[in-house]
Amino acid sequence: MGGGDGYLSEFSASAAAFERAAEAAEDPGTRAFQLGSAAQSHLWAHPYAECARTNDAAHELAVRKENRAVEAITTSLRGQYGAILEADLDTADDLCKRAYELAHGELGEIASRLGRRADEERHRARAAELAQRAAASLTDSELRARLLASASLPEHGRRSSP
Repeated sequence: MGGGDGYLSEFSASAAAFERAAEAAEDPGTRAFQLGSAAQSHLWAHPYAECARTNDAAHELAVRKENRAVEAITTSLRGQYGAILEADLDTADDLCKRAYELAHGELGEIASRLGRRADEERHRARAAELAQRAAASLTDSELRARLLASASLPEHGRRSSP
């Protein structure tokens, strides 16, 4: 609802919806993200004290839980409301640069995790191929079933025992 209200320029309703979602969130990462989204909506709706309150809560939670993505969002928003409310463009620039560094680092970590997962998938695929080849050469169906089960492979498409 928060996103939909925001698209309709109903920023106060959007902020309220994001805050409700934050209250209902079961994990800290989701809660921090929803609070950060509420803060962004508050900024657009102009109750700047609410923007600062929700953004600070999101930022504190993101830092405590080492959620760099949300920390980047909340740091950027701090820069935005600092520029708007205090006309402090130097600090806003510093905060936006810090947000970029956080986001860039998080993207690098995500890319690294995806790369590791791809390597694991290739190794798993190779292990599965070898298990299938070994199973195909077995004539004992019980032994073949145990081999395939240990490799978490389906039995369909295998040569049946004579």
